[in-house]
Amino acid sequence: MILTLSSAKGAPGVTTTALLLTLAWSRPVLLIEADPSGGSIAAGYLSGDLPHVDRSVLELAMAQRRGEVIDAASLRDSAIPLVGDARFIVGSPGPGQASFCAPLWGPMADAARLLSVKGFDVVVDLGRISADTQPWLRVADMSLLVTRTTMPALAAAQSAAAAMRATAGRRSVVEVMTVVFINESGTTEIKDALDLDVAQSIANDPVTAEAFSLGRAHRRSLKDKRITDSRLMRSIRPALNAVLAHRPETATDMLEAAHV
Repeated sequence: MILTLSSAKGAPGVTTTALLLTLAWSRPVLLIEADPSGGSIAAGYLSGDLPHVDRSVLELAMAQRRGEVIDAASLRDSAIPLVGDARFIVGSPGPGQASFCAPLWGPMADAARLLSVKGFDVVVDLGRISADTQPWLRVADMSLLVTRTTMPALAAAQSAAAAMRATAGRRSVVEVMTVVFINESGTTEIKDALDLDVAQSIANDPVTAEAFSLGRAHRRSLKDKRITDSRLMRSIRPALNAVLAHRPETATDMLEAAHV
């Protein structure tokens, strides 16, 4: 499965949501920071503690410029351990590298598709929707548009969702994931008002979100009850279940099932 997360307006929590879904994932999974404006997980959640500083989106872009083929093996070799069966490809340093990395997204998305066919799920943080995100939308099995529930944010989400559906491949599911205060507003009301499919609501829990985005939750995130029992973490599991309900069966899945 390839799952993309992006936003239409502002910073509603795309990276934190992508990270938390990846940490909760129940299968081998690769998180890719493909935000053209740059990644933040290495400096934030990982606090700069990188076992391999030469593995990143920027390094892949440099390899492509040297004429190297970007394939599924390239992605595996560029990934660093995150937790358990989760691995991570560090994003570019910042928006200054956006044009340099732009030619990479198409080949990288195709490589991710080959990786997913082999049974390795891929979560992609796209940041804000742009022309650079289109290759990823075309290969995604599910594309989540993360938004808050203010009217300006929802209006932008409605327009972006229409554009995403026009870009997405035929098999792709395009849905909205709202980041809201619990009980602030219901997903049914949002769907009825704006004709948007709402995958799941994520709790707006700034304290816990900051613990992940600034690295204070690193190494203890899945053990500390203050983290695991937080509103944010309690809302992640239902969101992940909603996502995995759309996971297509791969040839690897069928082979594994045949040997059970």
